[in-house]
Amino acid sequence: MTIATPATDTRIKQIRQWIATAEGRGLVRSDMTLHLSNRDLSGLKRNSGVRIDEISFSEGVMSFLGVAIAPEAAASSRLDTSANASA
Repeated sequence: MTIATPATDTRIKQIRQWIATAEGRGLVRSDMTLHLSNRDLSGLKRNSGVRIDEISFSEGVMSFLGVAIAPEAAASSRLDTSANASA
């Protein structure tokens, strides 16, 4: 069993907020891509606070809350909200 750490919980809340803020500006989730660091991606997959229905896999792409995830070997994560985010 994996136990959520406060840092991971805070990070996941931040990612949720990124998505909510973008939606609040009128953007749709299909036009968003989460570029997650390896650490954030691992935390997302293992955090007990993330419900199973919040993560999906389709056609080789992992999604969180309906937003495609593009794993990156970067130090920080970001949300791309451009119209061609998954390109």
